[in-house]
Amino acid sequence: MSLILDLNDMELNKVEEPKAAPADVETHLRIVSVRTGINKNGLPYFMPRFEVVGHPEYAQFSDYVPIPDAQQSEEERYRTTLRLKRFLNAVGVPLTARLDLENDLIGKECWAVLGQEDNPDYGIQNYVKRYITRA
Repeated sequence: MSLILDLNDMELNKVEEPKAAPADVETHLRIVSVRTGINKNGLPYFMPRFEVVGHPEYAQFSDYVPIPDAQQSEEERYRTTLRLKRFLNAVGVPLTARLDLENDLIGKECWAVLGQEDNPDYGIQNYVKRYITRA
């Protein structure tokens, strides 16, 4: 059976390429996917991919979150632990929970102050400057 689309009903001429969300304002985010991996130094990380809640015109973007590891120096481990804690507090995950990174975070929401950077390959992209913990 063939599927026939009536393109006149889809308003395709009104859809534009997504753009970066404004920088330096508190922005409501939702996690749509999470990727995990090992970086070039052999250390674990995860990358939540965010959408801006209520704004489909803004492009999705990712954040790199390193996972504390025994291979790190004490200073590096402290910084990565603090970064992880800030992220978890922002998305409302208890700091004593067991967490399946690739499944348990999807759909969680948080607030963050975003920045923008001009990527030579992709144009202006967002990044997280600071996560905000809500009471």
